[in-house]
Formats: sequence, C-alpha cells, structure tokens
Amino acid sequence: WNWQSSCVIKIVMPKRRCGSVAPTEPVLRAVLEDVLRGTAELAPWKAESSRQSLRELFAADPAPGGRVLSREADEVAGFEKLTLSNGLTLLVKQTQLQHDELLIGGFSRGGLSELPSSAYFSGALCDLIATESGAFGCSPRELTEILAGVSVAVSTEHSMYQRRFWAECSPHDLESCLQLIHLLFTTRRHPTRPALKQIKQLLMEGVINQQRDPHAQWGQRVTAVNT
Repeated sequence: WNWQSSCVIKIVMPKRRCGSVAPTEPVLRAVLEDVLRGTAELAPWKAESSRQSLRELFAADPAPGGRVLSREADEVAGFEKLTLSNGLTLLVKQTQLQHDELLIGGFSRGGLSELPSSAYFSGALCDLIATESGAFGCSPRELTEILAGVSVAVSTEHSMYQRRFWAECSPHDLESCLQLIHLLFTTRRHPTRPALKQIKQLLMEGVINQQRDPHAQWGQRVTAVNT
C-alpha cells in the first residue's frame, strides 16, 4: 500500500505449479519504486475499439416491425398472448414484484439432437464459445466498455431439444437490451485463435478441478454403478 497515491497492490496467482514462486515483498517494492521514479516504460492504455454504442455494431438498419395479428388474455395466469405477423408468439405478464426489472426469455424447438454425431461436441460447447469469443459482434472486453453504466444482461443456452435465451434489464435500459437481442440473432462471428485457446484452458482447468472435488467423484461413481 502506498499512502501517497492510495495505491493498493494485490498479487493473484495460481497454486504453485512447475516451480513457480510468488514474488517477495522486496521484489514488489523494487518494482513499485521503479514505476514511481518514472524509469519504467509503461505504454498508455488504448481502447480496443472506438465504438461507443451498440447501434454502431449493426450491419444494417433493422427491418420495420411487423403487425400484431391477434391478442388473447388469460385471466387465470394473468398474461396476454400476442401473435405477430413474423410468426412469433409473445406472452406478456406484469407482476407486482421488482418494478425496476424486466425479464425477457424465448425458446425455439430443436437443439443438440438435430446435429450430426461429428458436430455434437462442438455444438455442446457453443454457449461457451459464444461467451468467450463474443456473441454480439464484438469481443467481451469491448462489450463491457460499451455497456458501462448500463444494467442489462443477455445469455443463451442450448439443450437437447430446445434453444433458449434470457435477458434482464432495468426499464431505463430496455432499448439497449433489445439491441443486444437483435445483435444476438443477426450477428455472425467466428472465434479467434486466442479465444479458442482460452476456451481449451478453461475446459482443462474445469476437468482438473472436477477431479479434485470429492462430491464430483462421488457423483461419477454413483452414475457408473447405476448405469
């Protein structure tokens, strides 16, 4: 801790592996003093992209909205069913819980069961690949910069027989949430080699942690016995 600049230095590193040793306090003090003297060459931080809004990620202007063909009210469940001209069916429900939160979800029939055997494992990892490489037309780091100060989250999930997405936001950030959903359905992005390398590392660490977890080993043993 440096009292002159209120700087807190925290070192986070994995467990000792391949002979790696955590830096000692004198080493850290030497690095800090070198930086404070201005002798260390630190390049200024550069933003990954100059884009400032989600609208700049759109490849083209969205098509005009469709029409509401029918409305049906369900008095028992308390929701309204809307049938749109583009084939979508919407269920809208207003509750008395958390007035400052909007929840949006959707699903489509068909999932991993429709993939050929050669593409099953890649399909099973599609959510992880999309998260690490960027599912909205930009990298996760750039998306974080664009959404600074915005309360919105969009996620996806693929199962054997369904494809689903969830979104939540505040009423004030509904436009940003709908823009993210639009980008989710209209953006085609190919994962980069660094992103694939990071995904492999995450999977490897997950397998190692699972082998160390006694609950996971017990569950695997029970499954093996029952099957």
